[in-house]
This record gives sequence, structure tokens and C-alpha cells, in this order.
Amino acid sequence: MLVPTGRPEYKYWAAAPNIYIKGGIMKYTGHKYDKRHRYVGHSLSFCVKDILAGVMPIKCVKAIHSGTRIETLPQWRGVVRRYMDSYWHEYNHIEVDRVLDQLLFGNKVFYQCRLDGKTKILKKAWTRA
Repeated sequence: MLVPTGRPEYKYWAAAPNIYIKGGIMKYTGHKYDKRHRYVGHSLSFCVKDILAGVMPIKCVKAIHSGTRIETLPQWRGVVRRYMDSYWHEYNHIEVDRVLDQLLFGNKVFYQCRLDGKTKILKKAWTRA
């Protein structure tokens, strides 16, 4: 859901307080999170982008509660490929793979609500754990 910002330089606010869409391109406002706390991410695409951009340190991530429904390795590869073409287009495969490896195998929780038949409405990309 996109919400008008009232700021002429940014047309819409997109799912997170630090991301704006201008001319179809996501822009960051420079918001940083408090490194003394741990956070739960609520969007695989936006949260990985925050980590890649240095907005959220990986050490502060406790979990990702994603709206995805990935059940097989080919599905995972397809999602990563689509996100590489859109959300993460400015990063190379090595950077993205490093972050995804840390999220999946680095003592973090990766929960997919749609696997449990639930849906979610993204209001914030990150919440404090």
C-alpha cells in the first residue's frame, strides 16, 4: 500500500519510514536504526535492501517475518532472481547471497506466514523485538 507523503520531492511512502518512491525508484531518507536493539523485519525484499544499504546492521536482526510462500529450492531461486531484478538491482549476487546466508543460517528466524495460511499487511518494515 502506498500512502501520499505530502512532500513534493517524494510522491509516495512505501511500506517503511525510510523508503520513498520517486519516479518509480525507491529512495532512502537516511533513517538509521538504534544498534542497541534487535529488530524483526516484516518484508524480505525491503529488509534485505535495508541490510545491503547499511541502514540495518545484520547483527541487529533477530528475525524476518516474510509474506512469501517459498516451499522448494527452485521457488527460492525464482524469488531471489525476481528480487535481484527489482528491489536489489543495484547489488551483485555475492552481496545478496552473503546477506541471505546470514539470515537463513546465522541464528535468525525466517518465518513465512503464508505457509501457515495467514496473510499480513505490511505497516512497517522493522519493529523492535
